[in-house]
Amino acid sequence: MRLPVLLLHIALLLVAGQAAALTPAEIDDHLARAQGTAEVQPAPRATDAEFLRRVSLDVRGVVPTIEKTIAFLVDERPDKRQRLIDEFLASPQRGEHWGVYCDKLLVGTMTEPGNRTFQRQLKEDFRKWVAEQFNANVPYDEFIADIVSASGTTDDMPQALPLGRWRRAPESMAGSISRVFLGADIQCAQCHDHKENPELTQQKFWEFASFFANTRVVPQRNDMGRNIPVIEVADVGVRWQFNVPDTSPTMTVQPAYLDGTRPNRRIVDGEGEEISLRELLQQGRRYRQTEGARAIADNGATPDNLTPQQLRAILRDTPRAHDTRRTELASMMVHGDREQVARNIVNRVWARFMGRGLMEPLDGWATPATPDHPELLEALTAELIASNMDIRHIERLILSTHAYQRSSAATESSARRPELFAHAATRPLSPDQLINSLARVTQSATLSGEGDRRAEQIRAQFEQQFNFTFDSDEMEWITIFDPSIPRALFFLNEPNINSAVSAQGQTFLAALATKTNDPADILDYIFLTTLSRYPDDGEREQLLPLLQRAANNRNDSLRLQEDLLWALLTSTEFITNH
Repeated sequence: MRLPVLLLHIALLLVAGQAAALTPAEIDDHLARAQGTAEVQPAPRATDAEFLRRVSLDVRGVVPTIEKTIAFLVDERPDKRQRLIDEFLASPQRGEHWGVYCDKLLVGTMTEPGNRTFQRQLKEDFRKWVAEQFNANVPYDEFIADIVSASGTTDDMPQALPLGRWRRAPESMAGSISRVFLGADIQCAQCHDHKENPELTQQKFWEFASFFANTRVVPQRNDMGRNIPVIEVADVGVRWQFNVPDTSPTMTVQPAYLDGTRPNRRIVDGEGEEISLRELLQQGRRYRQTEGARAIADNGATPDNLTPQQLRAILRDTPRAHDTRRTELASMMVHGDREQVARNIVNRVWARFMGRGLMEPLDGWATPATPDHPELLEALTAELIASNMDIRHIERLILSTHAYQRSSAATESSARRPELFAHAATRPLSPDQLINSLARVTQSATLSGEGDRRAEQIRAQFEQQFNFTFDSDEMEWITIFDPSIPRALFFLNEPNINSAVSAQGQTFLAALATKTNDPADILDYIFLTTLSRYPDDGEREQLLPLLQRAANNRNDSLRLQEDLLWALLTSTEFITNH
């Protein structure tokens, strides 16, 4: 019996390491067979303008510049789409966009520090670190291991923030790490056995959470001249057993992976050198003689109810001996559970570009849910592993498919079967995509935060209000467009947006007025910079006469241009990716 192409590809990878290479055509062939079986007619190819805008938003998180739009639309080379994909994947904005995504998944809304400006600065360092990792094409397994095992202060180790956002909450650390990196939402097993997966018991959840039982999070002040708080993440102590809170009788567990595998119990000193338990006890005797330890003992404190001040004293006075359970967990994930780690991130990348995952929900791997295209998902998983966990390689594969480059104008049959990916999904822009695109189009220093400190502060305030209105904290990319009255009112009343679309000051329209007063050119420029396309015949027939009639009166002309720009910026076409 002849194996299907994708199964053959997987078999070759497993037998010969990196002998085979998945192609965009093989991905399209799989989807075409599924569409044919379901009698679904796929949508036609997207126009160049649609493709340009889509890939710019998906890869770089912002609409293209007008210069890039014009250059791409007039380019007649047959491989210009592939050239554009490669250019955008190599741009620094790709890593920055990944930084925003990882911030949303791993950090989200922080309860401490309470000052939102401090939070923004802490998260900015983490976003920059993520951007550096993705732009340097660091293998994804190394990226995960750095976060799971991170210790230190967030000014030196920004990757510690995903754990540092939690305060004495091993269950939250475990739930976040499992959901984001394994695609398994295990949080409901914290209080009872998982309702949909009886094998995921409460005991298994807390065994997994025990990997973080000795992890402590302590607010600090850095000494680098930046007047912002930092967070220290450190492992304290080597107590191997963990008493599960709020259980009667008390449930006592030890660290174990979700499949029951237990880690090696290794102890290291402050220099990271392995030491014996006997040596640790000797260090403990020396520690008990320190001033910080005596102060804690005099206050009647125990390791489970230390105040931040007491914990700082411990971290300052002890040699930092601890076990290596988080390092062991990182190794178990990226080596022992390598296929699931790869499967999960492949599914997330697919969902970011295609509007939904091959497996839905994205964090449903702990449930009985099954992928829509298991053969395709396994082929992409094998390809990622064979490429040494090269995320950029998987992105390039997906972006190069016909499936990604189809029009969002669904056919009658494709509209009923979104899981067959026969048309491009219409998705709302994320808040960051929308803010950055508004800033690019309007050329407003206020919206971009560029310039003086006041502009940065206004940008920060604008982002807070914007994110609240668009309900963006701690979420996946939303995949269904849902217009709302609060969003419409925000665009109508927000003073920063109104000033950005003005023809006065340092804005796009003010700059345009110095370049041309020809109504036809003005119309083209406004459409190209906002929607990345020329106006169609109907739009030109309706709008050009209005601009021509207003051309003899400068004030009337500028007001009309402001109205047109605002209308396009608030249109469904602008605030969605399609």
